[in-house]
Amino acid sequence: LSLWEDRWGSDAVEGTLSSRFSGVIRRAYENTGKQAVVLIDEYDKPLLQAILNEPLLEEYRSILKAFYEVLKSSDRYLRFVFLTGVTKFAQVSVFSDLNQLNDISRDYDYNTLCGITKAELIETFTPEIFRLATVEKLTFEETVLSLEKRYDGYHFCEDTAVGLFN
Repeated sequence: LSLWEDRWGSDAVEGTLSSRFSGVIRRAYENTGKQAVVLIDEYDKPLLQAILNEPLLEEYRSILKAFYEVLKSSDRYLRFVFLTGVTKFAQVSVFSDLNQLNDISRDYDYNTLCGITKAELIETFTPEIFRLATVEKLTFEETVLSLEKRYDGYHFCEDTAVGLFN
């Protein structure tokens, strides 16, 4: 929040984390005339880390809930909100104030969005794959096959031909 406030400004009356977050979103919109995009990567990580510590889990849940409440109240300033995570925490009411959530994790139109396909792996990481092949004393093709055996095959939707590297 401090970095965003350095860029978009702050207000002394914003004393809570959620009011600061709300202020940043609003000022970003006011300064640019464009709605903000919010990406929350691995929203579930704090909850997973505290899953066996009930007091800490409750504290994290409360903090996250306050942030997510801001997303609803700031709707007019937001173009898009994207949350990623591997676990659905419906039972901890973190998202109870959000409506119109669209879970795309099993949507065929987006089934390769949250992973790396074989084609993307080769296109993006060819130099690294060649280096790994050299270290492992394998050919490029053998290295890709080894990576496929170890990391490929995740499917968000049933009956999809393309597996994702995870």
